[in-house]
Amino acid sequence: MKGENITDCELLVMKILWDTTEELSLPGIVDAVNTAFDRTWKPQTVSTFLARLVRKGYLDMVRKGRLFIYYPKVSKKEYATIVIGNYVEFYCENDASRIVENMMDVRKLTKDESEKIKALIG
Repeated sequence: MKGENITDCELLVMKILWDTTEELSLPGIVDAVNTAFDRTWKPQTVSTFLARLVRKGYLDMVRKGRLFIYYPKVSKKEYATIVIGNYVEFYCENDASRIVENMMDVRKLTKDESEKIKALIG
């Protein structure tokens, strides 16, 4: 990955590829993103997003017959780690405890979530 940002639209395409175990080509990605996110994107639109993601180093593509199959080069967890790290650095001034404070402003933690966090902290 070259460290370039992913746009919101590109992120929707990545989520489809991260969350599937199937090999997907352009038609399958178009169908999946339109269904999952209530979009009406045309193949040319999705093709543009795919080309950008390949150029940015987030996706790889392999030709199978007449179609290209797309594969994530960066996992969902790897990307989340980068995004959360940037968030903590920029918005929380490198104070990781502030991310929990900010999260608590959005919603309360469940008891299970609280226990998991306590276990992670040690």
